[in-house]
Amino acid sequence: MSTELHSAAASRAPEISVVIPIYDARAGEEECVQSWTDNQDFPRERYEVVIVSDDAPREVEERISGVLGENDRVTHCSGLKLMGQYHEGAKAARGSLVLFTELHCVAKRDCLSVVSDYFENNDCDGGFLASETGKGTAFAYTEAAIFDDYVDGVVCEQDWRKVLLRGFVIKRDVYQASGGLDPSLSYFGDLAYGAILHSQARKLNYIKDGVVEHYYSNGYRHFVDPVRIKSIEECTFRLQNDPGYCDTYFNTPLDWLWREASRPETARRRCLALGISAWNKFFQAKDRRGAGALARALLRLIPQAVVGLKAEIIGLRIAMWRNRYACWRRRNNVDELRKVYPTAFESIETYHRLRFISDRIHKVGAHAASRHAEFPMPSAPDIHLTGFYHREMHQGRAFRWASPAAVLSFDAPQGRCEFELDIGYARVEPETYFCDVFANGHRLSPASIAFGKDTIKFTIEPNMLAPRGWQTIVLTSVPIQSTELRDPDARELGIPVFDIRCRRLRIGNTAAVMEPDRAVTRHTEDREADPVSSGTS
Repeated sequence: MSTELHSAAASRAPEISVVIPIYDARAGEEECVQSWTDNQDFPRERYEVVIVSDDAPREVEERISGVLGENDRVTHCSGLKLMGQYHEGAKAARGSLVLFTELHCVAKRDCLSVVSDYFENNDCDGGFLASETGKGTAFAYTEAAIFDDYVDGVVCEQDWRKVLLRGFVIKRDVYQASGGLDPSLSYFGDLAYGAILHSQARKLNYIKDGVVEHYYSNGYRHFVDPVRIKSIEECTFRLQNDPGYCDTYFNTPLDWLWREASRPETARRRCLALGISAWNKFFQAKDRRGAGALARALLRLIPQAVVGLKAEIIGLRIAMWRNRYACWRRRNNVDELRKVYPTAFESIETYHRLRFISDRIHKVGAHAASRHAEFPMPSAPDIHLTGFYHREMHQGRAFRWASPAAVLSFDAPQGRCEFELDIGYARVEPETYFCDVFANGHRLSPASIAFGKDTIKFTIEPNMLAPRGWQTIVLTSVPIQSTELRDPDARELGIPVFDIRCRRLRIGNTAAVMEPDRAVTRHTEDREADPVSSGTS
């Protein structure tokens, strides 16, 4: 090739840009990079390799630079998280396709040829590559086996979790239009970006013939930090984004759903309500069975009332050490490690999530009430419905089970408030298990609680309301007996709530509307009986 032709070929934009951050090397760095630069059967002038170096050790960068081609380059940045490094690489990429991979992945020889052919013959916005397991320890093979089970679900067309950065290809214009990877994230970033692409109706496929060899963690200590970082990032993400969106894509762990219920002050309020209800059940209603169930629910709440989440955090810390030892003991047995690995992963994830809730949510104090058009809170359902379980379906209707001591919070500065709870038919004869209503610590007279076939009604008097801020209603009920359920359920279930309707009586010039995902305050003229409806679903 003449100098002029070579220069023209070098100046043309490549078809594919391979982006590799110098991050988390597990195999020989040169081998991984060289599998892209020298060992592909794809024409060299049709692709480039972009290495992203965020203050990487000089000797590592020099070794990697030594295997780059003349059209490849190193992009330097400083102080970026992993997704930020990928994003910088994508911005520097010139190819119409951007292929993200890791420094512990070795590409098969035909990988880029397969990618090019796939996008030429298929209508899609992106896709993820298949992976094989590189050599490693029994722990690495265990991790690989668990990942293979995970991928069995991801390959389904409906599954949104197709951003797997060990080998993920996306059209550059689609990447730019979608906003790209979130630079504030590291190990939670692929899930977050997968959700964004799915919400934008981007079409992502499984490119099963494009293969990279992936090297997994060789031991417990190698995967602790990634799990810790992912857990913390997910918590931060949940605080900053719509709770409905987060629940749709990432589900909501119960400890996160109940992060307000686990505040010591909230737990103490629930304990007091349970104690009073248990006392009345035992001495007034002569219902020893019901009183015993309430007392057991009270005992389980006492640790949170005293120290918040600290007792659970200590227990999880001990579990982490126990799991670490179990992984070490079984270090040479893949079958045994597969039994321990999920528990070890979950204990690390839960430990750091509870630490986050305790240190970054509980210590800043309870949320203040708002008089704006919308509460500026990232997770309004959790604020208004404390101690309620996740949404479920019954006969085509959405509802939530309440715990034995569930809390409704709302913003009502004045006036009488009449509440009607629609409890459906998920649990019959509410008068036999529903106990008490407490409004800001005031116990309503049992005679003032009206039971319908599928409703519970009660009225909060003005003297029970605080002059400003949040109003708090605690509902107590005897936990459901296992014999009442068709399927076994280990949860403590109180009343089922399908809908909450609140009627303001002589409210002055404002009315507060409670909704499941937000609370809206609207101005009205003076009037009586302003009905507003709020579905818990």
